[in-house]
Amino acid sequence: MNTHWIHVKITNAENTIKYISAIRKYDTTPISIIKNRILTGFAYSVDWQDDGDFIDYMNETNPRQIFRMVVDDLISSGANLEFYEEYNGNTTIVSLQFIDNLLQSAEGIQAEVELDIEREVSSLSCYHVMEENHEILHISQIDNEDNIWVGMFQFLCGNNHDSGEITLVDNEEIGYENFISIIDELPFGHQAEREDEKSEWIISPKLD
Repeated sequence: MNTHWIHVKITNAENTIKYISAIRKYDTTPISIIKNRILTGFAYSVDWQDDGDFIDYMNETNPRQIFRMVVDDLISSGANLEFYEEYNGNTTIVSLQFIDNLLQSAEGIQAEVELDIEREVSSLSCYHVMEENHEILHISQIDNEDNIWVGMFQFLCGNNHDSGEITLVDNEEIGYENFISIIDELPFGHQAEREDEKSEWIISPKLD
């Protein structure tokens, strides 16, 4: 299994008290150990592959971002820093810009994961259905590849809507399970419509 660590070293380690205070905001390691790390090696390290606790991950406080906050606080405290990447046991010095590029890439992956989760547990609907209790008379999937919600089902009242009238809703709130049978029959690029709650669904190609 690959290992990937990012380390920070303080090269002007005389004023350890300020640096310890900056690190202790995010790290509950005993002060004596943090001091020893500052004086003899890497002051702070992060396993770049560690997403941390899932709840913290979703709240955008994963270990990579905490590392970046530690760096900012150390710089504000007057620390001169060197950065090192350790990948599969090989350690090389890198720049802060290199780390920021890594972080940007990781955040992009995180955003995709969160979006995938939203697609799994959410759907789209209109205010007529959600706020005025209109019946769901139209079901279709977003098929525009430029739309971030592509592939997500939308449950609408049957009227025309602009984008401002469509909202993200929880599948349980929309009663997704009640529509499983028609969803299973609905090919991508098609829509299901009905006249009222008691009518049969009619499947047809979506009109652009």
